[in-house]
Amino acid sequence: MNLNFPLEKITKLKARKRAIHKTKLSPNIFAENCPFTSEQLLDVEFFPQENNGIAIN
Repeated sequence: MNLNFPLEKITKLKARKRAIHKTKLSPNIFAENCPFTSEQLLDVEFFPQENNGIAIN
């Protein structure tokens, strides 16, 4: 069991909420969950495609 999961989730939600507040942008712009895998994030060759301004894989 990963006991850090709730803390990680709370931290991510706080960061999202802070970004929304500071930028005054729509909450829809900030994803609640990262749409990319760990492998994609660590791959220097990976570059997501865009679809109407939204990154897709």
